[in-house]
Amino acid sequence: MTRTKLCWTAAGLTVFAFALLLSAQDEYEYPRPDFSTMERWYQIEKWNYNESSQTMTVFVRPKVEADKRPRYFVAKFLDRDGLDVANSPAGFCCIESINRDNQVEKISAKMPSESTMDKVRRVIIFRTRDDGSNVR
Repeated sequence: MTRTKLCWTAAGLTVFAFALLLSAQDEYEYPRPDFSTMERWYQIEKWNYNESSQTMTVFVRPKVEADKRPRYFVAKFLDRDGLDVANSPAGFCCIESINRDNQVEKISAKMPSESTMDKVRRVIIFRTRDDGSNVR
């Protein structure tokens, strides 16, 4: 068996490096939200950021009975120091408590502006009680 010496040209290396960079990029430039609080009661089907409408949309499927799952959650957008970049947390609205057949539901939260989102390093979802206090 003979070995063939592999020769890379400058153009070949450039194309290879560019392809490697493209494959390493995430779908979003913003961080993936930490849904661990919600995942006890809901399966996260899909999520996305919409910069034009400044909303984060999440599609969830309930895992437990309607009377055993919380309905209110908030999203906090944190910078690298762990400080909230928005003045108040963004609440997810309208998780239907009467969704007894466990169909996928679309919920949304207001996200900070695009220039503020550039500072965001973590997005954490908290459960909220009816009185407005957060539960981790």
